[in-house]
This record gives sequence, structure tokens and C-alpha cells, in this order.
Amino acid sequence: LPPVSDNPLLWKERFVGGPPWSFSPIVLVPAIPFVVTGLLMMIVWFARALFVDADEYQRAQDAWLMVLRFFYYVFLGCYLLGVAYNAAGTVVRERQQQTLEALLLLPIERREILAAKWLASLMRGWPWLALLAGDIVLGAAVGAYHPLSAVLLCVAPIPMILLLASLGLLV
Repeated sequence: LPPVSDNPLLWKERFVGGPPWSFSPIVLVPAIPFVVTGLLMMIVWFARALFVDADEYQRAQDAWLMVLRFFYYVFLGCYLLGVAYNAAGTVVRERQQQTLEALLLLPIERREILAAKWLASLMRGWPWLALLAGDIVLGAAVGAYHPLSAVLLCVAPIPMILLLASLGLLV
């Protein structure tokens, strides 16, 4: 775990439960060869389509668009569910561990406690955001996404993310 920052409440909320499962050795060891092989196969397929024929290139671009769009929504959905679940779980965890009363006795405003829980629920899902950003960058690089579409794909889900984080805390 990283050292405690200047906001210990945010640090506690962000790193409670240890590192994310996505970076555990049991997931990384088998996943890395598959991911590298898949990426190399896609690069070779797309490069071949680029140099062979214009129709083949357009079909490859359309295929990329379908695949990238599917993964965009999968990654976004997983992040949204994770944000809502983490936000709801922070207050519930405090009640189950019977630390809510002690937390409310701290000499800080309740607004700061909720803000730390809200912000931590957004930060805990950063692996899904990294995958989402990789999808958008890859789609813009191969021409499946128009650059303006890539920007909109980054900006459009922000209100939904903030809403679900807030609803999670409210629940």
C-alpha cells in the first residue's frame, strides 16, 4: 500500500480491502500471454488489411468498430456498476464494522466524510477506466472512431458516473 497521504480518510476509503483483483498474480500470470497474443494477431490482421485492398481495409475497420464498441460498453458498464457498488458499500461497511459512530465523532464535517467516500468510489475503479481509455485510443488510432467521437466517448459518461456514485452513497 502507498503511504498515507494528507487526507487519511480518503486514503482509508481508497485502499480498504487491499489491491484490486485485476493486479493479483492469479489473474496477471495467465492473462498476459493471452492479451499479448491477441493484440499481436489484431495488429497483423489490420496491417495486412491496410496493405492488401481498400475493400478489405474498410471491412476490417468496420469489424474493429464493432469489437471496440462492444468492449467500450462492457468496460463502461463494469466501471459504473463498480462505482455504485463501492459507493453503497462504504457506508454499509462502516455500519457493519460498527465504526460509523466513531467516524462521525471525528472533528471534521460530515460533508468531508461523504466527499471522501464519494471520491474514493470513483478512484477505486481506475483499472476499468484505463481499459476504457485504451479502447478509445486504439479506436482512434485505427480509424474506427472519429477523433471528435473519441472525445465525446470520454466526456459523455461523466454525468452518469457522477449520478451513480451519488446514488450509491444515498442508498
